[in-house]
Amino acid sequence: LYRPPKPEADRISQPFLVPPAQVKLFTFGYHENFADTLWLRLIQDIDHCGMGLSDGLCRDDKGWVFHMLDAITETAPRFRSPYAFGATVLGVVVNDKEGARIIYERAVERFPSDWLILYRAAHHQLNEVGNPERAAELLIQAGKNGAPGWVFALAAKLFTAEGKAFMAKTVLEDMIKQDPGSRYAPRL
Repeated sequence: LYRPPKPEADRISQPFLVPPAQVKLFTFGYHENFADTLWLRLIQDIDHCGMGLSDGLCRDDKGWVFHMLDAITETAPRFRSPYAFGATVLGVVVNDKEGARIIYERAVERFPSDWLILYRAAHHQLNEVGNPERAAELLIQAGKNGAPGWVFALAAKLFTAEGKAFMAKTVLEDMIKQDPGSRYAPRL
């Protein structure tokens, strides 16, 4: 029986298989090693876009990159790189805003004192999701965990823009109380 060869598009898409949801059950205790393997596979094609728009931009809602990041972060929850770098690529390059939001929220939950992750999550909430209130909360959390002092002023500005001037005033007063000798104190 003759079977015609598969079209080129089918052959190209085959390497982009997603691990099953229960993959952690089959790692036999080698969760981190398996997550490393998945991470190495992902970074080879981290800009993979399953669906392009007519203007040439990528639009891949919860596509292959998201599912790989999801499997990696569920298999090895303390593996920082997929959260810090993968979520940024997911939101910016692959244009999967919802997938990036999910990965960032997971990152904030698992790394609550990593100010760089908090700051990136705040940026995503503000510029991609359009949620300035959540962005302000993340900026405050980042500031309390070592981010530059100006993040408090940015959070206050976001609260003010949202009509929450009292909250903005509270943030600025707390900043001044924490470091009254700061070079930012007079301006705050």
